[in-house]
Amino acid sequence: MIPILLASLTSPPAFQVITLGAGGGPSEEGVTGFLVRSTATDWSPGSILAVDAGSHLASIIRILENTSSPQHPTTPTTPNSTRRRVSSIQHRDLTVNTNASNPPSHFQGCDLPFKTPRANAAHIFRELVGGYCITHPHLDHISGLVINTAGMLPHNAKKTIAALPPTIEALKLHVFNDIIWPNLSDENGGVGFLTYQRLVDASVVDGKIEYRKIVDGLSVQAWPVSHGHCMHKHTHRGSDAAMVATEDGGPQKCVFKPSTLRSATWQKKCVYDSSCFFIRDDYTSKEIMIFGDVEPDSVSISEPRRNVYIWNYAAEKVHSGVLEAIFIESSYDIHQKDEFLYGHLTPRHIVEELQVLASKVLLQKEREARRYSMPKRRRTNNGYAERSQSLLQIDPFDAEFLQPLSQYNSDGESDVPRSPTDVEGLTTASNIGIQRRSSGGKRRREDDDDDQPEYTSVPTQNASPISMVSNAGGAVDTALPLKGLKIVIIHIKDDFDDDKDVRQSILANLKRLGDKAGLGCEFELAETGGSMFF
Repeated sequence: MIPILLASLTSPPAFQVITLGAGGGPSEEGVTGFLVRSTATDWSPGSILAVDAGSHLASIIRILENTSSPQHPTTPTTPNSTRRRVSSIQHRDLTVNTNASNPPSHFQGCDLPFKTPRANAAHIFRELVGGYCITHPHLDHISGLVINTAGMLPHNAKKTIAALPPTIEALKLHVFNDIIWPNLSDENGGVGFLTYQRLVDASVVDGKIEYRKIVDGLSVQAWPVSHGHCMHKHTHRGSDAAMVATEDGGPQKCVFKPSTLRSATWQKKCVYDSSCFFIRDDYTSKEIMIFGDVEPDSVSISEPRRNVYIWNYAAEKVHSGVLEAIFIESSYDIHQKDEFLYGHLTPRHIVEELQVLASKVLLQKEREARRYSMPKRRRTNNGYAERSQSLLQIDPFDAEFLQPLSQYNSDGESDVPRSPTDVEGLTTASNIGIQRRSSGGKRRREDDDDDQPEYTSVPTQNASPISMVSNAGGAVDTALPLKGLKIVIIHIKDDFDDDKDVRQSILANLKRLGDKAGLGCEFELAETGGSMFF
């Protein structure tokens, strides 16, 4: 029986995400793959976006075999109807289930014209999936896509493969090259079943670019992240930051000023690229984030660190209520040592990264408080004015105040103080140890949220960014800064251990560490074969 978890009645859902694969290996079954759609498109042709495709057509077949035949929904899914916000409908067992009491189909409301699950799955693949966003070209993220292209027909519309330029180039050179697999693209004399769409590196311009429409109802913005480093001492990354897309999706070399091309320094070290996608529903402007494989900033050798810029960009979306969910990996449980991460995360690192996001959400609250505070008043009813200067001492681009991983014991417990009663003297910026760097006499405008101040960090005590902000004085509400945000855990690697369930261990540690950090977000495991609405 598939567990069905329903959230409270709120606004209608904008997204449906079907998890074709939530695993990270070593078994080839259920590796990473998702189907994302805007519920407003009502299953129109080409309206489904696949994000990674290690698992793809076979998982769609299994889902159809394990669920009832799709019917037009009793709970409406069209833009003009009153819909429920559903947290998740998930299951793990992908064996064929012939029981008449099968749960409702994840493709409820979709007009599937054939009798068998296999034929209908092929219809979904050929007619409804319009494009693929690929985070990086590792096999567990592309193998389903590659093999399934053999099922494409000449009269089918071209399928878009959208990714950052390094991923596109890897697919061209090493996969669809008439050696590993036929060149099915429309470049270099290929068959023309696929078309490449090179996404702009959003980090180059701090996200100030238009989202690129990939399928009907969904637009995407791509940010590079680090997925470990190459074992060889060489540089093979010459195009990721300086390559942008033309209007027709083709590559074009561009030159940026060093001050704006933050990515330029990344080429000095051999860091393996992955991606994070911000996916926007064009009808409601709601968004979700889906990370590919990613390592923590605290471990990465990338210069500068990459994740912190993504969190800075995401914070405003969390604060405004636009961001519904973050899909992020936890390949290993909490016992995995840093030297054996291989470009991945554990629960410790996820909470560290979310602390950075939380600190930036609190900065958004402070900026909003300043913006609406009365002029020439040193104190508002909520005490925001007294708090402004101390809160600004926290650098929104500085991840150095993260709790060191060494502070955690093997059970995920931390001896680092986290509350006002645990730490004395964190009421001023000097006590916190975050000091303003000289800016040559130029004063930052109080109402200018785009210009980031320059700071240097001089840590004097170990404390989380939330406790730093909460103890800085004033009355900005620092309780549960990520409340309402769902964190969906993906890419868990099976350790084949009889004595424990690594998935439940990861979830339990995330909940415990998240509670200790006072984040307020909700953690949930993605389930292969499951469906979620946001």
